[in-house]
Amino acid sequence: MRSCVKKQIVIACLLSTLSLQGCGVVTSIRADAAAFDIYNTEITIDEEPVKSPVYKKIKSVAIADLSDEFGSYYPEDNKRLYRAAIMELEVMLKETGKFRVIPRKNFRNKLAALGLDIDVTTDDDEELNISYAKVGKALNAHAVVSFGFEAPNATSISNQAKYMGQMLVNGAMTVTMFTNVDFLRSKTGEVLWSQKNKVAWVTGTQGLKTTKNSVLRKKLRAVLKPIVDQAVETL
Repeated sequence: MRSCVKKQIVIACLLSTLSLQGCGVVTSIRADAAAFDIYNTEITIDEEPVKSPVYKKIKSVAIADLSDEFGSYYPEDNKRLYRAAIMELEVMLKETGKFRVIPRKNFRNKLAALGLDIDVTTDDDEELNISYAKVGKALNAHAVVSFGFEAPNATSISNQAKYMGQMLVNGAMTVTMFTNVDFLRSKTGEVLWSQKNKVAWVTGTQGLKTTKNSVLRKKLRAVLKPIVDQAVETL
């Protein structure tokens, strides 16, 4: 399983550097520039999402929520985007009628009750798998569903220069990312099903400040729909 939350930290740092928290010159030049957007550019990339036949036996899932584990250094826009995404994922999985869905708040509460020490900036894949599995097992869930972002090479020098150029010219930058959804077996920590979409994340100098929650969730629902649909089709 990918350390999606850690990779979202990379996005946080990039956006903080270029637009959301700093970049005063750009802000003064294009303060009224492009609003937030996120949309799929390539869907269901993994040609074999089912990683184990056990996936087809899943009847209950817990929605992983690590939002309480983010430190104060983590930009508010990123926290908001993550929370909105897992909220919409929870709703969409319930709507399928295929799973008993254990709410994300239950995951947060059980994580705290178990006293598990999760560090989203340093824990590797194995450590995250173990923590997810412990919470899922304590919640009597067959699997834990996790969501995250991944942005390969987002903070490379060449890409930072490209994004800065986009901000100066257009007042917004477009970051290529992947949205990942994994089903993790509670008994063992084994990844049972995994899928991702390639997306474009457009952010301007105002970040999410002018984006209503209803608009944010609508956009994220469109991003997640191909993955949720396939999760049901491959049961």
